[in-house]
Amino acid sequence: MEKAVHVPRLVLAGTLDRYLRRQLIIGHMGETLPVMMARCDMTMPQKQTRLTRAISQMLRNQVHLTTSGIFTRPPPEAALATFGVDRILFLVDYPYAENAQGRQFLDGLVPPAEVEKRAYGNADQLLKLQ
Repeated sequence: MEKAVHVPRLVLAGTLDRYLRRQLIIGHMGETLPVMMARCDMTMPQKQTRLTRAISQMLRNQVHLTTSGIFTRPPPEAALATFGVDRILFLVDYPYAENAQGRQFLDGLVPPAEVEKRAYGNADQLLKLQ
């Protein structure tokens, strides 16, 4: 949960503005960021923060989320709606969550055509593993 506070602090300090190519990875479906982004924009508008972009835009452009053992539908649905499929990385969070449980959840969450992208394609691209 602390990351849900620290990441907006990085944004408000101008860190993501200064390092436009930097990418952050946040676990547990982004902690609470997917459901708080709109509120951040509302309570801290761009003209007030003097940032070059809205907080939500910075987060969408420079933050990736991992599933990290979150295997119920509402959190990934919020993450998909706010960050999009390309910004979500699949992780199981072993030993706190079992691999089989994670795979079953992944198979039930996305259409078969998206399983490859979600299971490892996004991570390969972000981390330049291939």
